[in-house]
Amino acid sequence: MLFRSLRHRALLVFAGALSLTIIGSGCEQTSAPVSAAKESAALSSGVREREAPRVRVAPLEQREMVQILETTTVIESESEVSLIPRSSGFVVELLCEEGDRVEAGAILARLDNRDAELAVQDAGVAVEEARTRRENNELAIEEAQAGIKNARFAEEQAQRDFDRNDRLHGGDSDLPSALSSQALEASRLELERSSHEVVKARLTLKRAESDAREAKIAISRAEVALKRAEITRDDKTIRAPISGVIASRSIRVGDTVGSEAAFVLTDMDNLRAVFYRPQRELSLFATGATRGNGDTGGLEIMGETEALPGARFRGYIERASPTINADSGSFRVTAKLSIKPEDQDGEDYSHLRLLPGMLIRLEIVTDRHPQALVVHKRAVRREGEESFVLKVNDNMAQRVLVTESFAEDEFIEIVPLEPGSLTPDDSIITVGARDLEDGAEVRIEDELDESQLIDEAEESDADSADEIGDESGDESSDDTSTESE
Repeated sequence: MLFRSLRHRALLVFAGALSLTIIGSGCEQTSAPVSAAKESAALSSGVREREAPRVRVAPLEQREMVQILETTTVIESESEVSLIPRSSGFVVELLCEEGDRVEAGAILARLDNRDAELAVQDAGVAVEEARTRRENNELAIEEAQAGIKNARFAEEQAQRDFDRNDRLHGGDSDLPSALSSQALEASRLELERSSHEVVKARLTLKRAESDAREAKIAISRAEVALKRAEITRDDKTIRAPISGVIASRSIRVGDTVGSEAAFVLTDMDNLRAVFYRPQRELSLFATGATRGNGDTGGLEIMGETEALPGARFRGYIERASPTINADSGSFRVTAKLSIKPEDQDGEDYSHLRLLPGMLIRLEIVTDRHPQALVVHKRAVRREGEESFVLKVNDNMAQRVLVTESFAEDEFIEIVPLEPGSLTPDDSIITVGARDLEDGAEVRIEDELDESQLIDEAEESDADSADEIGDESGDESSDDTSTESE
C-alpha cells in the first residue's frame, strides 16, 4: 500500500509540472502582442513635450562701481601720554579726575615739596654770595687801578729827583760836586723802588681781575644750582604736557609715587587708524598718501564701528611707510579719521563720536568706474575659464560672454567681450539660468520668487527622472504580469 501511495503522488507532481509548462508557453505567446501594442502606442503618441522653462530677469543697470579694500584695525589717539612723575614723593593734592579735559600745562597733582623748596632757598643764598664776591672783586680792581696810578706818579717823581741830583752831582766832571755821592745813590734807590711799586700794582690789578672772573664763574655755577633746585621743586608738581582728556588716574592722596604712571592723558580730537597691507599694494598707497591738505590722490576711506551702528566716518591716508617688514612682507599705513560721523539718510549722528580703542572696519576706495554695467552675481554663469550671462531677447535666451570686474555686495560689474552686445536695461536672467542653452525659449515670470523657481527646477528634474522610471517600470510590470499569469 505504501508503494502505491508514493507512486500516485509522483504521478500527480509530474502532471502538475506538465500543465504549468503548457500554460507558461501560452502566456509568452499572449504577452508578445501586448508589448508590441504598447510600443506602437508610444511611437504614435510621441514623447511628452516640456513647457518653456520659467525664469526671472532683472534689467542691466548702469551706475558707478568702486573697487574697495577692506581691513579692520583699532582706533588710537595721535597723542597719548603716560605721565610718570619725574620725582618721587608723597601725593598731597589731586586736582583732576578721569574724564576731565585739561589744557597743556595744567596742574594735575602735587607732591610734598618742602625739601625741594628749602633747596631752592639755599641755592638762592649761594647766588647772592657769589654776586657779593663779584662786587668785592670789582672794588679790588678799582683799588688796583688806583694803586698803579699812584705808583706811576711816584716813579715819575723819583725819576725827576734822580735826574736833578745827577746834574747837581756833576756826573763825570772833575769839578767839585754840589751833591754828595750818597745823596745821588739814595735817589737812584728811590727810583728803583718806585719802578718796583708800579710792577707790584700791575700784578695786584691782574690778581683782582682774575678774582673777578672767578667770581663771575661762581655766580654762574650758583645760578645753575638754583635752576636745578627749582626744576627739582617743579618736578614735585605733575602737569599736563598736552591738551586732552584724563583717560586714567592711578594715584591717590597719600600714595608714594615712583616709576609708575600716575595718569594717562589722551588727545581725543586727533585720531588715527594704523593698519598693514601686503607689499604688492605699496605703490597704490604711496601715490595715494595725503599731500598735506587732505587730498588723497583718489583714495578715500570710510569707517564703520559696531559700537556706533549706522554711523560712517570719513578719513584719508596720511602716510605710508616706504619700507617693507621683512618678517611679514607688509608695510605700515596711517590714516586720519574724522571724530564726527557724516549725516546720512536723514539721520542725525552729530551726538556720536569716535573714541580711542574702538574696533573699526575701514573701506578704502582705490578706483572708480562711473559708467559700469552691473548685474546680480547670480546672473553670471561660469564654464571653465569663461564667464557669461543670458540675455532675454524675444523670449529667447542669448548667451553673452563677459569679463568680471568690480564687485559690491550682491552685485558685480561685467564687461562684454563683444562691444555693444549689452546695453543698459537689457533683461538678464538672474534665476532659472541653470542648464539653459544659447537660443533656448524661456518664459519670464516676474511675480515668481526665487524659491519657487528653484523648487520648480528641482521638480522638473524629478519629473524627468520619473518619466524614465515609468518607462522602465512599464517593461518590468509586463514581465511581472507575465510571470503572474
